[in-house]
Amino acid sequence: MTGDQFIGLAHSVEVAGETYVIEGPADADARTRSAHAQGDPNPAYWAHLWPMARAFAHFVAETTWITPQTRVLEIGCGLGLVGIVAARRAAHVTLTDVSPEAVAMAARNASCNRLANVSAQVYDFHAPPDPAWQADLLLASDVLYAPAAHAALAALIRGLNVPALLADPNRIPADNLEAEYEALGLSVWQTRIEGGRVFVVQ
Repeated sequence: MTGDQFIGLAHSVEVAGETYVIEGPADADARTRSAHAQGDPNPAYWAHLWPMARAFAHFVAETTWITPQTRVLEIGCGLGLVGIVAARRAAHVTLTDVSPEAVAMAARNASCNRLANVSAQVYDFHAPPDPAWQADLLLASDVLYAPAAHAALAALIRGLNVPALLADPNRIPADNLEAEYEALGLSVWQTRIEGGRVFVVQ
């Protein structure tokens, strides 16, 4: 399902003086409930514009980690807001998500916001990265929900050999992330944002 078949709701989001239009399905809640009821391992969380994505977008709009030369890779992009905001400042942004619907929607949103420096592709971050990727910075929001996800992200960060900014809405499983990653030889610190925190990983 792609394109106009699942668009029904347009969010107008203001970030750092810029207004972004982010479209998504009007039945996001119903999609997620249905997926849970059917035991879907990947419920349609992508269909929601989560508060953490909004807060992280503000952080991304101002962070010194992104310059006009930076090539950004976003993991679990959902509707694409964070990566789209990053694209205003970066050389290129690659949006990825495990859901083909999310990737199609994020690509459409990048186009609607007239950004030509954005590409999008289906990717499960538990798998090895695409060898064709050229990235200087990894972004992810709302993905630190289980230890398996922590380990997969650590492997990806080490495999790409790039710093990462990981936004999290104070989930309990992520409370031990610093210790987990430091045990793997990664440097980690965190900064507070509205409704949560951003882990900076190198």
